[in-house]
Amino acid sequence: MELPFTIVFEPPTPSDLSALLRKPLFWLAVIVAIAGALGLRQLYGHLAAQRRAQVGILQVTSQPAGAVIQLDGRAHGRTPAAITAETGHHQVRLELQGYADPPIAVDVQLDETATVDQRLWLRTPVVERLRPLLPGASIADVRFLRDGTLAVLRSCQEMAGSSGCGKPREPPIASDPSSSPGRLAMSEDGQLVAYLANQKSDTLSGGHLDQLWVLQPDGQGRRLVYQLPASSGEQDLVDLSWSPDGRHLIAFARQRPVAGGSSTRVFVVDSAGQAVNELVTMPSDVVAGSSTWDAEGQRVGFLTRSGEATSLFVIGLAQLDARYLADVSRSDSQVAPFAPLAWAPQGAGFVYSAPDQLQSSSSWLGSQPSPALFSADEIFGKPQRLGASEGETPAWLDQQTLVGLARKPHEGPLVVREVKRSGASSDVADLPFKANAYAARWDVQRGQAVVAVAGGAGGLSTSSDYWLVQLQGTAR
Repeated sequence: MELPFTIVFEPPTPSDLSALLRKPLFWLAVIVAIAGALGLRQLYGHLAAQRRAQVGILQVTSQPAGAVIQLDGRAHGRTPAAITAETGHHQVRLELQGYADPPIAVDVQLDETATVDQRLWLRTPVVERLRPLLPGASIADVRFLRDGTLAVLRSCQEMAGSSGCGKPREPPIASDPSSSPGRLAMSEDGQLVAYLANQKSDTLSGGHLDQLWVLQPDGQGRRLVYQLPASSGEQDLVDLSWSPDGRHLIAFARQRPVAGGSSTRVFVVDSAGQAVNELVTMPSDVVAGSSTWDAEGQRVGFLTRSGEATSLFVIGLAQLDARYLADVSRSDSQVAPFAPLAWAPQGAGFVYSAPDQLQSSSSWLGSQPSPALFSADEIFGKPQRLGASEGETPAWLDQQTLVGLARKPHEGPLVVREVKRSGASSDVADLPFKANAYAARWDVQRGQAVVAVAGGAGGLSTSSDYWLVQLQGTAR
């Protein structure tokens, strides 16, 4: 296409250039252009130097080591490593084959070292069902000891023509044939065992449990630390639990008045048998084996049962503070026997799980309240929900992160879920079974948990199945 005009370019003649060079405005324009270029270069250098100066150090470690460090989506070597990072908010992921890589938020401050120390958990944990070793026995309680050893306490039921399944720590107990072991409890250091017994009967099940005995370490005998008074009437000792320091036990006695009904008397017994402190009497039955202590042994939480309702209670031993927190179940039979409660690593706060009556999820049973996490600063503090995350039976990973169990939508299998204080959550591992009622006891330091599934993994039993879940390494 031809344009309706013609463009003609002619180079300037020497006389034109000479005339231009004699004009002051030309030289002014040249000076301004050079000054502008030098100013932009200096400004860019200043901003670059300032940006280089506004950095800190990010120290990243993991267990196991060797994970690829992704900082804001870019790889920065493998753990352990020290990375120079700009100040501000960053997101870190640690990628290692077979392990979960949830996002980790971290803030880098000027001339300071921020730390990320992450336990990497298997995306598919090693799972092993726990079984009693002897015929006729069932698992009464499962707890982690202080060194990570798993203590599995069994109970026995007598059958006609059967000699039962033996007696725990049989030699020291058998020295007095008038006593038989009832419910057992082991101290966190594994050195002390306490049990309930009937002073008159020699059966391993049933009967009137009215004595509390403590076995001495290394089989050095035993001592009676408490006995129900003769005037106690229709009372039976039903459960007990050691404080973390092994200096005292919390005990529960069921009371059944002649007029009907049931209540539970809660009291603390000195392990030497020198003092008994009454705490509270509750109009319900305790769920055996559900006690959960704080690290100092000053507060304890447990489950109670009344009708179809299973409820969570907490008690402060120093001030005798007792508080009902929530109903955690409305099932007539399926109750997982671990309290869904985690005491804060520091301070008087705690986190617990309970159905949120304001929100619900759909299942084949109809609309059900969603399991939620709540936090409180003290026993009588007002509970606040932790965001919109769902989860049950929490435990603290660190000051800002919790771990718990959850169920995938549409009656899916269980998952291990991390939840931040802000409410943000991510699923880090899948468990190979489904459950309607479940709970866990955690040993987060070693990446393991015991999961209790009420009614069994298929939901057809009235008791609980227990599973050892190893999130780090192989099962023991």
